Amino acid sequence: MYFRLTYSIIGQCDLTENHSDIISNIDDFLWIKISQVIAQEPSESVVASKNSMDDTFTLGQLQTLLYETYGEVHFDAWSQPLVFFKILCLTQQYEAAIGFLARFEQLRCHAVHIALVLRDLHMLLLPNWLHAPLVVRNDYDPTGFRRLNLARLIMLYTRKFEFTDPEKALMYYYMLSDIPITTEKSPEEDSNATIPSGLYNTSLEHLTAKGQNLFVQCVCELALANKELDLLLGCVGENDIRKPGAIDRFCRSVESRRELIRTVADVFESTGQVVEAIHLYLLASSCGDPKPDVLVSVTLINTVLSSVIVTSDLGS
Repeated sequence: MYFRLTYSIIGQCDLTENHSDIISNIDDFLWIKISQVIAQEPSESVVASKNSMDDTFTLGQLQTLLYETYGEVHFDAWSQPLVFFKILCLTQQYEAAIGFLARFEQLRCHAVHIALVLRDLHMLLLPNWLHAPLVVRNDYDPTGFRRLNLARLIMLYTRKFEFTDPEKALMYYYMLSDIPITTEKSPEEDSNATIPSGLYNTSLEHLTAKGQNLFVQCVCELALANKELDLLLGCVGENDIRKPGAIDRFCRSVESRRELIRTVADVFESTGQVVEAIHLYLLASSCGDPKPDVLVSVTLINTVLSSVIVTSDLGS
């Protein structure tokens, strides 16, 4: 039986045989299966030399075997999540492995940090749609391929501390600064008009028109949600000098800082929170040339005063 196992590895045959009389643990099983995987997708000549495609074993077939055919139940994944995570990682299923690990509250932080490292190494596949499920597969992807919605993963992780520690949340949001906001929708979104356009169920379509990224959207939505404007964006002191906010760590220039504050102000104005918008435009005016933002603030103040005067006249 050992000779047969050796021949099946060298000759890449007996692919459906599990050799259960020899294999005693998962590591041995994985080693044998990985040894039987061909290095490249089989060409027509290779297939012709075999009896059929069943005589070849690709990485995609191995990934499908472990993730779909056997799956979580076979490997008792919920009792030993790190074992199943290791199995998926050793077979280059990083997206599925991270998605599985993120389902455990106590392991989610590790899933996020592993995902960020793999993203930095360009080893992570991301979906084309911002509101895709955590782990998704495109119809045109090769066998075994899956994609991880990094934005959804980070949102899922930061929800527990974004109000108590918004500065910490911003550090994770900044990792999304190279992901643009797009109007492209998945088939599920096209068939379901109730799916929100914002990560916090907030409609921010004008950010898409401006070509903004997910970091900017997250800052806007966090500011709308917790109203900690001085902490997030800074404030102007009594001497008219702006005190830094949490965003200063991520804005490399005065102009980028001003543009971000102005964008948040636009969002507040578009949602009818004019008083906060005026405050933010004045804050933006402290970064560089103050004239444009001061003019916007004055215009909004006149609008508010006009509505107050009209209301008081009607009341009298």
